[in-house]
Amino acid sequence: MAGIDHVDLVVVGAGWFGLAGAKTYLQIHPEANIVVLADNETIGGVWANDRLYPGLKTNNILGALEYSEFPMTTEKYGVKPGEYIPGSVIHQYLEDFAKEYNVYDKIRFVSKALSAEHKDGGGWIITIASSVSPANFDEYKISTSKLIVATGLTSEAFVPSLPGTENFAAPLFHAKEFPNHLDTLETAKKVCVFGGAKSSYDMAYAYASKGIHVDWIIRESGHGPGWMSESPCIYGDYDGYGTIRSWLHGTTAGRWFVDKYWENSNAEIKMVNNYDGHPETAKLKPWSNSFFVGSMLSILNHDTDIFELLRKGVISVHIGDIVNLSANTVNLSNGDKIQTDAFVCATGWKHIPPLEFLPKGIDLGLPHTPEPGEPDALIERADEEILARFPRLRDQPISSKKAKSMEGTPEGKLEPFRLFRFMVSAQIHRISRYRFYGLHSISLYVVYVPISSTLVEPPRKWFSSPATTKVQIPELADTEDPPAYTPYDTPAQSIVSVAPPDFSSLPSSSSPSNIPSSIPSSIPISNPVSSSRSVSLSGPLRILDSVSASSSVTLYHHVTVTGPVKSSSKVHLYDDVTVEGDVKSSSSVVLDGGEEKGGVRILGTVKSSSSVEMTGDVYVQEDVKSSSKVVLEGVGGLVRIGGKVDASGSVSIKGRVEVEKVESSGKIVIQSLEKQKVVFGELDSRGGMEIEGDVEIRSEFKASGNVRIIGRLHVYGDFTVKAMSKSALAQNSLWMEKDDTWELRAHDIVSEFGYNNQPAFERRMNIFL
Repeated sequence: MAGIDHVDLVVVGAGWFGLAGAKTYLQIHPEANIVVLADNETIGGVWANDRLYPGLKTNNILGALEYSEFPMTTEKYGVKPGEYIPGSVIHQYLEDFAKEYNVYDKIRFVSKALSAEHKDGGGWIITIASSVSPANFDEYKISTSKLIVATGLTSEAFVPSLPGTENFAAPLFHAKEFPNHLDTLETAKKVCVFGGAKSSYDMAYAYASKGIHVDWIIRESGHGPGWMSESPCIYGDYDGYGTIRSWLHGTTAGRWFVDKYWENSNAEIKMVNNYDGHPETAKLKPWSNSFFVGSMLSILNHDTDIFELLRKGVISVHIGDIVNLSANTVNLSNGDKIQTDAFVCATGWKHIPPLEFLPKGIDLGLPHTPEPGEPDALIERADEEILARFPRLRDQPISSKKAKSMEGTPEGKLEPFRLFRFMVSAQIHRISRYRFYGLHSISLYVVYVPISSTLVEPPRKWFSSPATTKVQIPELADTEDPPAYTPYDTPAQSIVSVAPPDFSSLPSSSSPSNIPSSIPSSIPISNPVSSSRSVSLSGPLRILDSVSASSSVTLYHHVTVTGPVKSSSKVHLYDDVTVEGDVKSSSSVVLDGGEEKGGVRILGTVKSSSSVEMTGDVYVQEDVKSSSKVVLEGVGGLVRIGGKVDASGSVSIKGRVEVEKVESSGKIVIQSLEKQKVVFGELDSRGGMEIEGDVEIRSEFKASGNVRIIGRLHVYGDFTVKAMSKSALAQNSLWMEKDDTWELRAHDIVSEFGYNNQPAFERRMNIFL
């Protein structure tokens, strides 16, 4: 678009997720032009310097909040094991991380994304307000092919509409703005804190620990003081404990044990905090069973006991609604009139995106005001699925019959998040007719909203960050307006993996197969399939356990197998097939995820006594072993293998292919397509090699026999070529075609028989012909 700068990726947010997304994208695409937008003057999002104040700590101890490849050590950051991490340390850690991975210089500070407009042809137009001076903002636009929204749930503060605010003489601010009002720690003698969850504890402690009297107001028409709790996840079944969880929640005996566990947990928390030991602490006793609190967190991570401040009278708790504010007085519904020098709203956050998405009405799975007559069928469907799996939720207690939303709260009128796997909209096909594959797609759209601090970094065996996740959204063909999927549907997963430069985060052979299948829960389910003849099955179909046949096995068109597939003959899988176990064949294996077809996912190993062929979008989580040849063709898609390719015969590779390691007793032939790169972790051939195009080896290159290179070869480790035997030394060669595009880079280059008829050499760093 004329007059607008274009970049490859825009990341909105410079906190935990935004930095991880930018870092991973740059690792995979080091030449990419990316922009990270931060609306603060410093890095960190929630942990930006202008949101910190003395005494602020995380709810996490050392080792529980860090990037796996960038440890937070006691030696560098001064936090001892078992200690909660101070906010200032988190800020410094995130800044160090961004500088270490060359993200820092991609950040535009004091730059707020106002809107993101989706373009018909793909990509986005981002409107940005950048601060020129404290009172002056310059607005401009940039175009991007890909978009990550990593703004989290604590970006936009919610300040309730309180009657009389316009006449209130004391400072009134949200807890987010507390760092801008630190002077009140010196000037105020009495402060009101309004709220009942984590930030209200922090604000009350911050003032009371300085000897300032705190009047802590908790709404009578609210849900009461908060418990400590973890945020639940509907996808918990995939942690390997699905069977026992099903028994605990699906049987009468199981639910009895669950109820007893939570009764004992509630009793223990009440006993430890000794709520009933003093009239003021008794007012902080939660009103509901902790089983039902969701993610309402209150972690006691202060330097001293906050309950002791209540017992000493430094903090007074008031249960009542605010009738109005007047001068320096807060008038409550219980008749209390509280004089105060400052009023802090510890009232949480707006659950709406901090930027506007255009065009109006675009369905991105984000909270929005429902249209009149918008159907509730999806909510009802999700509720029924949840209640069927967790019957205990049908009998929920009412925490307070007086509970109602505060004035000015929009959440009661909003639709909830409808994000597939908490990341992307399942309705992406409504704004693009292309199949959506996250950042690897022509659809060019990603939205990621972190749910809680426990999700700071998803398991690296799945993916390093949302930026590199490869997710296939369910596509219902020949449907003009297909039904949406709520976050509670059995997720439709395609491929989840990542390939950072050292391949250390790719799934290993010990990885659990805990990635959900690709078929919605409403499709037909079959018991294990076994035949003394051939098996040919078309979906949509979910097969429990395994498929085995004495002859061939053919699976196609939306089929999921939750166990292994075994055949004494050929195995042929194509058009959206997921196998959550191994694939073994006494003959050949063909995995076809070619153009106009759905991908093929194997979450175990592939083993064949004959050949293995993979075409198009194919993902194998573990190793591929063949007693004959292996053919990998990433044409019309990406072939990605998380383990090793071990072939007794030749290996032929063409197009977009990413493999951790290739070992072959035969010849390896590699051909990349135009403007595409073939990527390996390690390459080892004992039968010669032929390379054409753009190839990257992220570890070592080893070859015996004739090696011929046409194009560009970049080896991060050593490049070694040797003769197949001493007697064959004169017959073997390293031949590199001379043209304008030829290039060989490596750490150390060793050639036993020279190159292009030149003498043998070693420890040459780079060769350009």
